[in-house]
Amino acid sequence: MKRILKFLFLLSILKVNSQNSFEGIINFKVKIETHKDSIELNRKLIDKYGEDISMYYFKNASLSVNYLDNNGKILYYSKFSPTTGIMTTHFKNKGVENVKKSSTIELAFLEKRKIANENIIGKDCECFEYKTEDRSALIYKLTYCFSSKTPKIDYRNFKECKDFFMKEYYETSERPYLKYIIENKFMKVTWEAQDIQTKEIDQSIYNNGS
Repeated sequence: MKRILKFLFLLSILKVNSQNSFEGIINFKVKIETHKDSIELNRKLIDKYGEDISMYYFKNASLSVNYLDNNGKILYYSKFSPTTGIMTTHFKNKGVENVKKSSTIELAFLEKRKIANENIIGKDCECFEYKTEDRSALIYKLTYCFSSKTPKIDYRNFKECKDFFMKEYYETSERPYLKYIIENKFMKVTWEAQDIQTKEIDQSIYNNGS
């Protein structure tokens, strides 16, 4: 009987934690820098990341990211499934949707360190930098910044996410990130939050990307 009660108690804790995980929207501004002032590389990065990003966290632990042009039009969107740990990318061409598994850079971990705090949307944020390298030995730096003043996230929702050390990041922070940087010797791409909204999100946004 005691074992049954203990199990039910633990189950109730897991349910509460899941229900309390952040649901809402974070809107980011994208800044792109190319270290050699390459017009071609700059154009490719704009096509890849857009100029604005809207990130949706859903109560069922899924995640959707809309990549927007400077007029707010969706260029494409990505969806993360907490069940599979896979991010899929969705493109629409003449009303026909093409879906593919998001391609990611395979990065080997080298070092993680805490760097200087930043103030983002009026919130004091802790920042962590991950130093990594790809198969060609090109060094990448990934930076995540978060604030303890934002709603918590159940890090277990991302336990299957293997891309860009996000699983480890969410375990460290238990918060949505307000700034993300990916950088190598050729380029630097920064997402910086412009606002964060705690609200119920319509599931159709995850299904349709709009």
